[in-house]
Amino acid sequence: MRKIDYVLSGFLIASLGLNTYFVINMDKLIRDDFEEIISAKKVSFVQQNLEKIDQIKIAENLNDLKKKYKLSLGRTDPFKPLIEERRQESGSINSILPDKNVVKVIPESERPNFVVRGILKGKYNEVVILEKPEKEESFVVEKGKEVDGYRIIKVDIDNNTITLRKNNRDFILKLVGDR
Repeated sequence: MRKIDYVLSGFLIASLGLNTYFVINMDKLIRDDFEEIISAKKVSFVQQNLEKIDQIKIAENLNDLKKKYKLSLGRTDPFKPLIEERRQESGSINSILPDKNVVKVIPESERPNFVVRGILKGKYNEVVILEKPEKEESFVVEKGKEVDGYRIIKVDIDNNTITLRKNNRDFILKLVGDR
């Protein structure tokens, strides 16, 4: 016999041995693979159900949030600065809302000389951005604090107005640029 015959006969014996091993253990191998497939399907099914439950909870939370909060579209131009350097030449910079019951004429010297540039509402407090056009000053004031003798007593975000009080007189100022 030649060397090639020995090599081929060795391969034949090895293949017969592997074939016998697989025939004997095939049931066990198939059963193990099948159990892995079933457990993988169970895990993916459970994960899908958990994701659906989470999505339902998120949808319920979103519905609750929609009921609690009001959508505000904000300013028409978000890049426009709150305080501009240019002056408006019209005399109606302060938009003071009169009492609905009694119309009172207030002298110009007693009116607050502020322009409301912004109203911010945080979790615990409300802040107003006020500007004095003639002095080019601006103030950031919390509700309840005073500026130039005027105390901020009310901040109404829905109507974009604030109420100032000085000497037991209330003045309502509207946000400039409000729609």
